[in-house]
Order: sequence, then C-alpha cells, then structure tokens
Amino acid sequence: IAAGAGNTLLSLIFYQAALFIMGHVPAYTLAYVVSITLAYYLYVRHVFAAQTSVRGFMLFAAFYSASGLLGGLVNSGFIEALGWHARLAIFATVALMLPVNYFGSRRILMRGTAAGRA
Repeated sequence: IAAGAGNTLLSLIFYQAALFIMGHVPAYTLAYVVSITLAYYLYVRHVFAAQTSVRGFMLFAAFYSASGLLGGLVNSGFIEALGWHARLAIFATVALMLPVNYFGSRRILMRGTAAGRA
C-alpha cells in the first residue's frame, strides 16, 4: 500500500506543479511518464517481489502507456465534458484507474509465477 500511495502522491504532486506551466493533457502525460519508472522499481522490489528484466520493464511500460492514455481520456472527459476543474478531476481519475493499474501491474510482474496464474 505504501509503495502505491507514494507513487500516486508523487504523480499527483508532479501533475499539480505542472499545471502552473502547461495544460492538463501535457501535465497528466508528464506526471504519468515520471511515475512509470518509479512504479516499476517499487512494485518489483516491494509489492510483488518479482524479478527485474528488460522485457518485464518493456511490458510494464507498454501496459502503463495504454493505461495512461485511458486515464488521460478519463481525466479530459471530467474536465472538458463535465466541466470539472483540472486540479480536482485528477483525484477522480486516480480513483478510477487505481484498480486497473494495480491488477494490470500484478498480472505483468507476476507472469509465470504461481501467484500470477491464480
């Protein structure tokens, strides 16, 4: 929980800071890219006790890129279609994407293990 919360907090801080100098789409993208590498390290070492590998990182990054695109669309929908403020919409986006990211990360990082097949 601490690894996920720390990574989410860092991502939110980056997003909120980036909003001072850019729009919500590039701010979301920047925050997401920054968090991918940290998430991989934290999840491999402290959450799923998985092995690091270039292939594993590439699959993880590909999954997170697709998830980031989906999250960006959700965030933009809250802002542009529903009129939510960009500084608040991110919290609903994070809440919706959290289970997608957790279970997707778990599936990728635990691939080939007994826990990953369960």
